[in-house]
Amino acid sequence: MDQITQQSVRQPINAAHLRNTIGDDPEFIVELYGIYVDDARNRLANLDSALVAANPERIQDAAHALKGSSGNVGAARMSELAAQLEKVEYAADSELARDLAIQLHVEFADVETFVERFVRNSQQ
Repeated sequence: MDQITQQSVRQPINAAHLRNTIGDDPEFIVELYGIYVDDARNRLANLDSALVAANPERIQDAAHALKGSSGNVGAARMSELAAQLEKVEYAADSELARDLAIQLHVEFADVETFVERFVRNSQQ
């Protein structure tokens, strides 16, 4: 499969991850996705303010929290980006930190779209 095809079929959340972890309970999964989206939105806002303040500790804390919560719901790319950001030495590479934060926001938009679609489909 070529790279373009792989990217077009990649889902921002592996829906099977939660089903394998907690069972096939669509209502509960919808609830967990909702909690995750609200939490991730707040953590991204905290990350943004930490970047503006140039506060490496707060950046790492926000990235660490995003890494864990994203991994828990199967948002692998979000988790991967947050893990990369958590490891960045901000003083030495603030541009990389800002770039990863932008990538997190882009990926989060895809996650939100996925969750909205999942919720819609589970209500049918």
